[in-house]
Amino acid sequence: MKQNRAKWFRLTAVALPVVLLLILDVALGMAGIVPPEDPLLFYERTYGEEFSPFRDTGNGEVEIRPDWINPGVGLEATQGTAAGRFFLNPGFRPGRLPMKKGPGTLRIFVLGGSSAYGLYVGEEEAFSGQLRTRLEQGHPDRTFEVINLGCPGWASNRVLNLMESVTSLDPDLFIVYSGHNELLQGQVDRGPDIEGSRLRLGLLKSSNLYRWIDHLVSSLRRSEKYREVREDVAALQAGRSLVFDPSTLPVEQRQRPEAGLLLEAADQFGANIRGMVELGSRTGIPVLIAVPVANLWSPPTIAAGDLLTLEGRPELGQFLQALELLEAGRWEQATEQLMHLSDSFPEDASLHYWLGVSLYKAGQPTAGLPELQAALDLDVRTHRVGSVLEDALLTAGGGHVLDLRQVLRSSGSNEEAAALFSDHCHPTQKGHRLIADALIPNVELLLGL
Repeated sequence: MKQNRAKWFRLTAVALPVVLLLILDVALGMAGIVPPEDPLLFYERTYGEEFSPFRDTGNGEVEIRPDWINPGVGLEATQGTAAGRFFLNPGFRPGRLPMKKGPGTLRIFVLGGSSAYGLYVGEEEAFSGQLRTRLEQGHPDRTFEVINLGCPGWASNRVLNLMESVTSLDPDLFIVYSGHNELLQGQVDRGPDIEGSRLRLGLLKSSNLYRWIDHLVSSLRRSEKYREVREDVAALQAGRSLVFDPSTLPVEQRQRPEAGLLLEAADQFGANIRGMVELGSRTGIPVLIAVPVANLWSPPTIAAGDLLTLEGRPELGQFLQALELLEAGRWEQATEQLMHLSDSFPEDASLHYWLGVSLYKAGQPTAGLPELQAALDLDVRTHRVGSVLEDALLTAGGGHVLDLRQVLRSSGSNEEAAALFSDHCHPTQKGHRLIADALIPNVELLLGL
């Protein structure tokens, strides 16, 4: 009998704390006492069909969930364990709107990645904010809700999912600016990259108590793991998904995307664009898809095998000499030498880039443009829209496409490009204004204004 009592006592001593923890876990969930959404959960959820960042406020409005907002300052970033990879936390610009539109109200959703979000310029200076202002000034008898749902780091698959979800909010128009992130991680974005995080993800999904413990531990360790960055000095990647930055890799590890990978990305991109067009046709909501423009005057990333990595080769000396000629303003001589080298190194993005610059300087922009485009297409940096992806968008989007390349493409100098782009693909305030200028007549036509 004493042995049985001792056995039951030991079992109770083990089981009771477990039961109490389970009760506490359930009680926390029932009471709605939960910590802010962990970025890993947010990231995984954004790939779900019809993912929506909105929640019902209970007073006839919906709003972007507060823990899914990134206003653009005080971002948190941490370096990944692998070279060339880092993380930044979510998410969207703040947003709130009535579930039912008021009389005379027109509702426009802007979707895409960091350029649609307005990285480096802020919400009011982004083309969505400028579009709202212009519409209100031009049509004071109407009310315009222009909701910015750009989320940095998003490829077109997540944009399509989000578009599906917000059809329930009675939009009058979708504007899409998406494409720079189709190969953001150096591979086709087919879903969340959570290898090594599956156990933690499962616990975060299943246990409120674990979420609290994880949140508190992460908060205590934050000063060690994170550094605070600002919108104007850091690229933003939503949901803590991986960012691939080849410029931080050792040169010998930098490789261009293979042709097959580009075609695979283009196939998926085209399919998603067709999905957006079909959604608009099915719901009767107009869809306007803008060509996301890349800065042709952004120098390419040096890759393994490029001339600049071939120490001791005579061609390297010839290349450096050509750059000196270019710097000295001897355009014709520089052009001739660069053309000669490009015949031997047709895959070298830097050669194409500087040849394009030299041709522009020599007064031959028609010949220089294809060279700058070739430099972009051969670049190791994968988060710019090259020719293959542009062709996929133009083919799939058809008459729904607004081609912004002539609007944002510099016609002859790096200085002009710098006035339009903050970096390789993000527009400046002036760039966003030009996008808004191009959008206005198309938006007015589609909305019957």
